[in-house]
Amino acid sequence: VTGCAAGPAIDGAGVHQGATVPAQQAGVLPVANQQSSMPTKSELQAARVHPFHQQPNSDGSADASTTNGPRWGKTTGKVGFGGAIADGFRRAFDFKGRSSRSAYWWWSLMFFISYMGAVLIDVNDTSGQSSLSTIVGTLLLIPGLAVSVRRLHDIGRSGWWMLLLLLSFIGFIVLFIWHAQRSHATNQYGVSPDEIGSGMGVSPSV
Repeated sequence: VTGCAAGPAIDGAGVHQGATVPAQQAGVLPVANQQSSMPTKSELQAARVHPFHQQPNSDGSADASTTNGPRWGKTTGKVGFGGAIADGFRRAFDFKGRSSRSAYWWWSLMFFISYMGAVLIDVNDTSGQSSLSTIVGTLLLIPGLAVSVRRLHDIGRSGWWMLLLLLSFIGFIVLFIWHAQRSHATNQYGVSPDEIGSGMGVSPSV
């Protein structure tokens, strides 16, 4: 019929072309809803810095999701030379937590280099009054015992096993083998350093 205005075209689905269709009917969700399941920046930072700090539930119990592992993937527990030395001095009197294998052996290397260097200085001292090796040995004694005890904790053994050193060479060999073992899973001494990602074990009270 001539003289009539043409109405909006209708497609095969019965929807007027040019008409506004709700986003839910069109199968397109708002961007905010699509990203609601993604972690926020603050959550990622919290998980990276303190992934194993226990967050209590409403009933006071610990949330297992915050103590069994990193929320966004597993990391390595290896620590470098500088980190191991800094951690050894920072936790010089900590006999409760755990330390990874790399943290222990880096500390042992530092002790060996420092002590042998002090001995060489004492030997080459013409006055015969140098006691640098004694000073170095005294300063590093307690931190060294602490990291050794934490290494035993890391493999599920009590720090009292350090008394094996009283057996001289035999005790030294036994402790050497134990200190070379890999970190065990979470035990009564805390979370495994391999799961934490820094190599520095934490006490169960953390």
